[in-house]
Amino acid sequence: MRELAAIRGIQAKYSSPPLKSLAEAEEDIAKLKAHVKKVDIYKVETKNLLSDSSLTQLEKDGSKRRLSKLLKSIKKEKNGAKGFHKALMQEVDSEVNLRLNYQQIMSGLGGLEQRVRTASAQPPEHSPSCENALKRVELEMDALRKQSAQPRKYIEVSVDGSRSNSPNRRRKILLRITNSVTTVRNRRTRRHLNT
Repeated sequence: MRELAAIRGIQAKYSSPPLKSLAEAEEDIAKLKAHVKKVDIYKVETKNLLSDSSLTQLEKDGSKRRLSKLLKSIKKEKNGAKGFHKALMQEVDSEVNLRLNYQQIMSGLGGLEQRVRTASAQPPEHSPSCENALKRVELEMDALRKQSAQPRKYIEVSVDGSRSNSPNRRRKILLRITNSVTTVRNRRTRRHLNT
């Protein structure tokens, strides 16, 4: 069956490195779903052949036994494909969630950077909100690092260390965070020295 061979081909593609991109995985999930749907149709047709009342000829020439084996094989392949589909979908969902978290942190970081600059020129009573926001961003970044460090079997992590995220971009992000932290800490140190 062409569909079973196509399903095996998709599974084989993910069994060896390198990890695949999110776009490639989403495309393969759609293909896998279509092939499994066709396999379902074959399964139903094979069941119908086996339950047909005119099976006397099939029983005589051994075709019934071959059809039963084929039906078992179809069921086994379909169950394997469903398990693979589920695992691949979990990694796709994880990657989508990771990218969303990354985008939220980056947009919040730009606003925080501006708040830190503004707060450093204002009286000390404005600093706790900036310091709290900075701590929140640091916690979010730690959570993002943990999320991106989780091992993947099929899909590459796009936020930290993949080919879709350049080292220069990561350095700029780390530099922005470091600058924000340094500004707040320097400001705190100056205040303690002045008191």
